[in-house]
Amino acid sequence: MFEDDFETFDETLLTNFDVKELSHYEKALLIHGDKTLYIDSGAFDNLGRRLPDCLALRTTLPGKDRSDFWDIFDTLKKRYRR
Repeated sequence: MFEDDFETFDETLLTNFDVKELSHYEKALLIHGDKTLYIDSGAFDNLGRRLPDCLALRTTLPGKDRSDFWDIFDTLKKRYRR
């Protein structure tokens, strides 16, 4: 997928997620400790429409490798699957 495929492009957006996953993201952020990552209540699709019951994981430092954060997140999610 290319940037041109999107009606809107936001380089601060890492992912949108269901509000039910909030605790996993909060725990991963706490463990990871990177202050450039944050949760935003404004989650939107590619056309700029608000996504109900969703939040967004964003960054103040686009382009940085986030694989260490995702490793923590994946470990927590597997451990606390409901």
